[in-house]
Amino acid sequence: MSKIRIIGFIISLVISNSCFSEGFRQHGAHVHGYVLFDVAQDNNDLLIDIVSPGMDVIGFEHDVNTADEAKVMANAMQILQQPNAIVSINQQAQCTVSDSTVQTFKSLPPTDVATEQNSAVHNPFVDHNTHNNFDIQYHFTCQSPQQLNQIAVHWFDHFTNSKVITVNYIGEQGQLALSLDPQHTVIHFN
Repeated sequence: MSKIRIIGFIISLVISNSCFSEGFRQHGAHVHGYVLFDVAQDNNDLLIDIVSPGMDVIGFEHDVNTADEAKVMANAMQILQQPNAIVSINQQAQCTVSDSTVQTFKSLPPTDVATEQNSAVHNPFVDHNTHNNFDIQYHFTCQSPQQLNQIAVHWFDHFTNSKVITVNYIGEQGQLALSLDPQHTVIHFN
């Protein structure tokens, strides 16, 4: 696969993920228990972008209000800021972490509560102003990318509220789409 095509795909993946994330923010279209992993490989670069509902990561989606919630958030951030705690790439590929970013954001803008209270019909999108999502990016540099044949995912070990991870991959091994669950946690290429 040519480098230009892969770079083009990575750009479209980032754009589509931004649109997907924007969909979370504008339409409240996230589902608790379901996480998205977008994986792209371009020569020595391996990029993993993860979008997860806050409920899956920390067990709540409102702003941190208590000392206990602050501890839960700090613990989750500590785990998420360690890419090797979330994924393990087979050793033969010789991949090391180049960069990582962890963000949490409101998925919907604040709503007019008075409008909702005065309405006889419940709008399911109005009451979602407390839905938070996590957006995580990991960038690995691999010395032997041709040896990349699997990524073990440890997400379920840390975040037990998650039930399914949808994986989209494109790279040197071709394209792949699959689902992971707590009993099936390895992405195999080949």
